[in-house]
Amino acid sequence: MTALLPDCKDRARLDALFASFLAAKEHAIGYPSGSYFDNRPIRQFLELSLNNAGDPFGVATPNRLNTHPFEREVIEHYADTFHAPENFSGYVTGGGSEGNLYGMYLAREKYPRATIYFSDQSHYSIEKNARLLKIPYTKIASSEKGQIDYAALAEQLRRDPGSEAIVVANIGTTMLGAIDHVPKILDILDDTGKTDHAIHCDAAFFGIPLSLIDAEVCADFDFHQAIDSIACSGHKTSGLPIPCGFVIVKKENADRIAKAIEYIGASDNTITGSRSGIAPLLLWYDLRCIAANRALVKQQYLDCYEKAQSVSLQIAALGVESFVNEHSNIVVFEKPPNDIPERWQLATEGKWSHLMVLPHVTDAVLVRFLDEMAATAGTLSVSS
Repeated sequence: MTALLPDCKDRARLDALFASFLAAKEHAIGYPSGSYFDNRPIRQFLELSLNNAGDPFGVATPNRLNTHPFEREVIEHYADTFHAPENFSGYVTGGGSEGNLYGMYLAREKYPRATIYFSDQSHYSIEKNARLLKIPYTKIASSEKGQIDYAALAEQLRRDPGSEAIVVANIGTTMLGAIDHVPKILDILDDTGKTDHAIHCDAAFFGIPLSLIDAEVCADFDFHQAIDSIACSGHKTSGLPIPCGFVIVKKENADRIAKAIEYIGASDNTITGSRSGIAPLLLWYDLRCIAANRALVKQQYLDCYEKAQSVSLQIAALGVESFVNEHSNIVVFEKPPNDIPERWQLATEGKWSHLMVLPHVTDAVLVRFLDEMAATAGTLSVSS
């Protein structure tokens, strides 16, 4: 069937929508969505219906309209990056929430009597996933700047019976950009007698950039630390045009849920079954671009971290409480008055708002934002 071209009114509506997005893009600094990815080499594949059903590491499916080979390359690359064991598994997901669901699902199948523990600063998908999976869960308090309260975690683990526990470690909390320290969590699990434990790392936003700029930091949350799974988003930093991500797990845990599906001629150990064949191509192409320009990309991210610190200091100079957590490009500050949060699309929770310094957020954009903040604070402009 040939798709019909929309009539003039429909076309005008689409054009107006696109124009509104271009305008909104100029003030999009509150959410983790880059906008500098060049997807032109991938656009031709949008003319095809590509379906990556099943395990990308399984037998070839009869449907040859898939990008499993490229998906495997993406997973193999990040499995190596995060020092996964020799027998690893994983797949390209629809985003960080699905990766979190998968990691939690495998942990529950391994430890069906476990309670899952996560901080009150964890992404909302964690609690939602716990309810979907019907896993008993306990929220743990966090520090003022968003890291899990280790003393509170230890106290709760001691109170709860049994030896099984699942902990979700935040590698960059959604609002404040705090990183939970996995080695300390492992020590607490051992000290409290939770000998049967699984750790899932939610590294949605921070996983990819930290893997490029700071291997020492990554060593604190990769598979060398006896984690069971890690999930990252693919669209947040590079600005891929569709939400996507990946999850890396131990193969023995993935095998526990695998099932042969005669219809697709393959085994399926994923959440969704049918999956986008475009997303692996985008992630693969992003990897190839990074490999060809690694020093430049690394410097871009380092510049983002430095700019975040500078912006935070300038906001603080206005008399507005502001901070940036270690290894973060998220600037957290007291929620501004009037319409600044709406105009600049700032993420806001309680007393805090935040902005994110990504490569597409130019100095000129930050200057305009700081000027507006200065005018609101009744002080001189900080744009000089």
